[in-house]
Amino acid sequence: MIQLHILKGETKIKLDSILNEILERSLAKGGGAILTYIGYVKTAKDRRKVKEFIVKIMDKEKLTNELKEVLRGKQCENLIDIRIFINVGKLKPGYPILYIIASSKTRKELFTIVKELLEKIKTSKNIVKKDIFKD
Repeated sequence: MIQLHILKGETKIKLDSILNEILERSLAKGGGAILTYIGYVKTAKDRRKVKEFIVKIMDKEKLTNELKEVLRGKQCENLIDIRIFINVGKLKPGYPILYIIASSKTRKELFTIVKELLEKIKTSKNIVKKDIFKD
């Protein structure tokens, strides 16, 4: 159910085509909601201007397993599709780091699961993140 895609550098995804694909699959399975989260590089952090943000995935397979673990033991029968895209490399301010696109038959579990996946991604030791500041 979870598809993890690693994008190199400032690779752009075709959000419209991905959303249309998920929508078609969702409609065919009785879906009722699609939730999209996009996280991007901030221009400043702790009052310091960000020059770039570096993202590195240490082990894609372990990260995928961590994300699948978020779903274990949960009532996920209404979930239809979850796609996660992570940009790795040196990213400039304003550039997307993370996309989470998920569909479900109901919105309630959708918000909960996307929030939990986001928290797992933010805290995973399989993702190394570093801010490079201008000063």
